Amino acid sequence: MLDLAWSIPDAIHLEIGEPDFAPPEHVLNAIQRAIAEGRGGYPPTAGLPELRERLVEKLARVNGITTTADAVVVSNGGCQGLFAVLSALLDEGDVVALPNPGWPNYRSMVGLLGAQVATYSLSAERGHVPDPAEIERVIAEGAKVVVLCNPSNPTGSVTPPEVVEELVEVARSSDAWLLSDECYDELYFGDAPPLSPASIAPDGPIVSVYSFSKSHAMTGWRIGYVAGPPSVAKLVEDAQEPLVMGVNAPGQYGAIAALADDDHVVQMREAYRIRRDAVVGAFRERGYSPPTPEGAFYLWLDISDVAGSDEDFVLSLLRDQHVALTAGSSFGDGGAGYIRLSLAAGKAALLTAVDRIDEQIRSGGGR
Repeated sequence: MLDLAWSIPDAIHLEIGEPDFAPPEHVLNAIQRAIAEGRGGYPPTAGLPELRERLVEKLARVNGITTTADAVVVSNGGCQGLFAVLSALLDEGDVVALPNPGWPNYRSMVGLLGAQVATYSLSAERGHVPDPAEIERVIAEGAKVVVLCNPSNPTGSVTPPEVVEELVEVARSSDAWLLSDECYDELYFGDAPPLSPASIAPDGPIVSVYSFSKSHAMTGWRIGYVAGPPSVAKLVEDAQEPLVMGVNAPGQYGAIAALADDDHVVQMREAYRIRRDAVVGAFRERGYSPPTPEGAFYLWLDISDVAGSDEDFVLSLLRDQHVALTAGSSFGDGGAGYIRLSLAAGKAALLTAVDRIDEQIRSGGGR
């Protein structure tokens, strides 16, 4: 969709999870200073010691996780961090339980490692949050790792604390690991961040993965981090070394600056909240009933009544209305009949997109 949309000069891009904010000036200044001062050589594989110490403080302050620097590994974005964790935990043929709908890269990673995929549903009936009973079942059927994403991409749902607690208990009573993808951890619209599983059970079978890409608008700088038991962190470091050696040093200095002053995170979160409320309100005024996203920056809209598939719809919408969205089935068969709309665009563009989506649906949808 991104490639197709770039061929249309006036397309409204709502298809990918790319923040439309720039990193704040103090972060860019820190990166530029590191370059100017020649601090661009090989960093330690697990990350700059100062950054790992700052991440320990952030994990305690934001996520409620008590840990130490030797349990934190800086990764080349959250994506490579997830892959390194899976590399550390899995043997060929092991089973990984993935959310459906869920980020498609999970499935790609599992396939590259020669592991097998099982899925659990994020159904509309449950508000697109996991069912602990279903997780218990997939573990009983052989899943060694269960991947959680909270807040969720693509649905924007946040798993309630009581459900997180149940999921932790399920994992602790089994031999399975929880791999908690929390790259949207600071993009939430409730009173407090989503509950991190590791905050409940710091000694449990839980590994958490984070990223500066979404929360700090640092997508291209590729700074993520992994927090887990020290023994697993060492395996993650070992898995990372032959692939990336270390993470770009200037970007790590930028991350240190981002953690020292993160007012911009609050500002972005409030901007996304304003956009969310405007878009949800605009759809409801036109007779639609999208769930209100509780986190991340996506809106998940049911278009199952429209003729044709969700893929047909997004292609026709791009062709006829010059609006680029993502088909729900891109996130698994549990997403069929939905579309995902990114809120990472200006309010005016978003409201124009709502008008055009409505017009396309009323004119016949995916023709």
